[in-house]
Amino acid sequence: MGTFGWILPLSPMGMYDNNILSNAGLCSSSKFDTRFSWMWKLVAGRHSFRGFKDTVLQYDPVRDQWRMDLYSTNETYAVTNSSEYPFGLREWEIVGDSCFKKRHSFLTINVNACEDSEFNCDDGNCVPISQRCDGKVQCPDKTGEPVISSTDNAQNTA
Repeated sequence: MGTFGWILPLSPMGMYDNNILSNAGLCSSSKFDTRFSWMWKLVAGRHSFRGFKDTVLQYDPVRDQWRMDLYSTNETYAVTNSSEYPFGLREWEIVGDSCFKKRHSFLTINVNACEDSEFNCDDGNCVPISQRCDGKVQCPDKTGEPVISSTDNAQNTA
């Protein structure tokens, strides 16, 4: 549950119920939307995503990269150099956003479809939060299972 393979037939992920993607890592004054829904629009065989206010997230086949563009201006945008869907942790080049003093900055952003009751793996997959720190690796990319010391474990069971 909580993953988004039905949007992306080639994705190894399962089904996501509420059609919402979010991105995390931007400051609160960012011009970019933090929540997106998928669009039927295909660009080079890939779905695009529409922000709830002013942003579109779509593939640019000419530059072979994913872009976040604002509808209101072409002065602010973000790109990640990947032809793969940009889910999980990715480095983005941010241009013209109010979060940064420099016009060009780099930031790791996490685009995912996880619900509040789920943990977001670094690759964008979602697993129930109840399975985190249970001693078993749940994420396909092997993230999300931090080393818990015996002291921490004793405090969690006390």
